[in-house]
Amino acid sequence: MPTVFTKVQRWFVAGLFLLAPTYVTVVVILWLFNHIDAPLRSLVAGIFPSAAIPGIGVLGTFLLILAAGAVASTFIAKALFGAFERMLLSIPMVRTLYSGVKQLLSPFSPEESAQLQRVVIVEWPGDGLYMLGFLVKSGACAGPQGELMSACLLPSNHLHLGNVVLIPDRRIFPVDMSIEEGLKFLVSMGAALDRPFRLDLKKVPLERI
Repeated sequence: MPTVFTKVQRWFVAGLFLLAPTYVTVVVILWLFNHIDAPLRSLVAGIFPSAAIPGIGVLGTFLLILAAGAVASTFIAKALFGAFERMLLSIPMVRTLYSGVKQLLSPFSPEESAQLQRVVIVEWPGDGLYMLGFLVKSGACAGPQGELMSACLLPSNHLHLGNVVLIPDRRIFPVDMSIEEGLKFLVSMGAALDRPFRLDLKKVPLERI
């Protein structure tokens, strides 16, 4: 029979797991709000003192990012940004920091997500072992025996690390999971799964999925 101390300990742990995510989320949001809002709000205060209200910095930052994204979509802006990026990559210390941040964010970029056709389960690295991955290109090449092989990205839990592997189509199985769900599954090491998925080993041709 559990003692009073055991019950208190169990309640404390349960409460900690219940409240910790909410607390961390609130702290991170407040930290981001203060660090994003304060600098731009100070700038606005120097020009239009009456407009320096809390939140104006966040709104200004959002509009600035939106405008940068719209401009970056044009051909000329892409060329200019490419030249600027090459300049950054030529500076030793800056190159390390810039490339690291870019690799960390790249799995969540629209360009990267567009290259991932769908989530698949791959029989890898051996028989009876299965790994979650992303189909990059169906029918990428023909194997030694003439069988079709497809390119699949098999990432680690750090999404910017992994391998692009050419795998026979007979070892690739479709999964009823969106790209976003697949990314969340990998980042959380399988914990953040809203619903269980079934591994259906009935083969579906890749050209139909």
